[in-house]
Amino acid sequence: MRLRIKISILFLCFLSSGNSQQTLGTIVNDSLALNGYTLFAPSTSTFLIDNCGRLINEWESNTRPGLAAYLLDNGNLIRAGAKIGPFNGPGFGGLLEEYDWEGNLVWTYDVYSDDFQQHHDIEILPNGNILFIAWESKSEDDAIEAGSRQSSVYWAPVVYEIQKIGFASAEVVWEWHLWDHLIQDFDSTKINYGVVSDHPELFNVNMQAPQGLGSADWLHLNGIDYDHLRDEIILSSRHMSEIYIIDHSTTTSEAKGHSGGKRGRGGDLLYRWGNPRAYDKGTNVQQKLFGQHNAEVVPSSFPGAGNITIFNNGNNRPEGNYSSIDEIKPPRDADGNYYLEADGTFGPSNLEWQFIAEDKESFFSSNMGGVQRLRNGNTLICESRKSRFFEVNTLGEILWEYENPVGMAGTLTEGDDNDGIAAAFRANKFPIDFVAFQDKELAPGEVLELDPLPFECSIYDVVSSTVESDIKEQFDITLSYDQFLHIENKNGETFNYKILDFSGRSLMSGDILGFVHLDIGAFKTGIYILNFRNKQGSTSIKIFKP
Repeated sequence: MRLRIKISILFLCFLSSGNSQQTLGTIVNDSLALNGYTLFAPSTSTFLIDNCGRLINEWESNTRPGLAAYLLDNGNLIRAGAKIGPFNGPGFGGLLEEYDWEGNLVWTYDVYSDDFQQHHDIEILPNGNILFIAWESKSEDDAIEAGSRQSSVYWAPVVYEIQKIGFASAEVVWEWHLWDHLIQDFDSTKINYGVVSDHPELFNVNMQAPQGLGSADWLHLNGIDYDHLRDEIILSSRHMSEIYIIDHSTTTSEAKGHSGGKRGRGGDLLYRWGNPRAYDKGTNVQQKLFGQHNAEVVPSSFPGAGNITIFNNGNNRPEGNYSSIDEIKPPRDADGNYYLEADGTFGPSNLEWQFIAEDKESFFSSNMGGVQRLRNGNTLICESRKSRFFEVNTLGEILWEYENPVGMAGTLTEGDDNDGIAAAFRANKFPIDFVAFQDKELAPGEVLELDPLPFECSIYDVVSSTVESDIKEQFDITLSYDQFLHIENKNGETFNYKILDFSGRSLMSGDILGFVHLDIGAFKTGIYILNFRNKQGSTSIKIFKP
């Protein structure tokens, strides 16, 4: 016996065709995109917008962006500002600022001196402390003593953790220095001498990648992330085309050595991936990353939890310059330790998921770039050089797309091309029920671009929004008492179906032409979203599972 279930059709997904000529702002807004607010910092202003590109909040600073900006659980903004530091000039960092929701400066801290400079990225820890990457000065004598072929100054990577104090100060509570974890096979009379290929846990001081050849900034770290479940730090090196994982559970003293901490390895590398040649293993064929940015661990409870997503810029990729989003699952044993493959390299050799544009070269950011896995399984991508933010599903379909109109030169007018003019380092999206928004005024303002074209854009709320549609007549859906969902596609064309919970997490998916019978007996009582999609469009149906 079958029980007929109540269905209602959600808003159809796409912006009207009248918006097809728009060059700035929201270009695509599909009902299956995550309903949320997107944060980005392309100028002295940091913006928070809704899915229709309307301004929700803005924070104004006196300094140009030092690239990274993040929203805290209380609604405050932490951003890096650009100071003229001792190493690489303005534009990379040197200043940290915190603003409240109303835009008041509540904390500021200079993070540069004659010996070091913060740059690129920061990470907010669960306890409120801040991790950041920095350059520290190493003299010619330091380099020679370390066994370097280069008798020149090095800008060696360092990671600091600071605790905010008062309005304009902070205390360093933990630190890790790459210079403590070197190896070299050039000069047997100097420290760190050994066989590089036998020590993948150490950095070869003499490895110079093409992007950083002859550069004192020979690794060029450009991203930092924190895995709070494993208490580990993920770093990204553009010049080496590698990502690294180090243990944060160490003390500062243990981080200087090769033992201690949860994993017993001190401050040595627990894992590295992307270019085995950096530790004298593998060949060109095994290189997977090419000048990448933004290696991030996928949060727990999100699809792909524990995996790492990477914006692979694709510079000097053998088959041509194009960017991709690569998702990997680092190999760990039963105790959670990373292990080497039989050939002495770190895996994996295969990706868990990858996004490449259908026209490969159409998606390419020569520098910067960001990626964020969203809780509904979609992935937000920041194509930095074009200042284009877009959200894709697992099939690579674009569900939301936004062309940023604001750069350091000002705000662009509809019809302008923002390629290379309004670059943004990163974009991050927050769901509408993110804790920071619970007591905030969220009435949308105007769009950012000047002289916008009129277009229809709706904020889709899958909980309450329903309309009638003749697509309803194309499917016969019943739920039997034995907990099978029976779907008949009467359209005559193949549809992709997907069942999602109300967090947007995909539970089942497949193709249907004719009949399909789905066992949903393990589903909890409640409302679910059944989505159908083909080349002509998509629609979603709410179903109740008793």
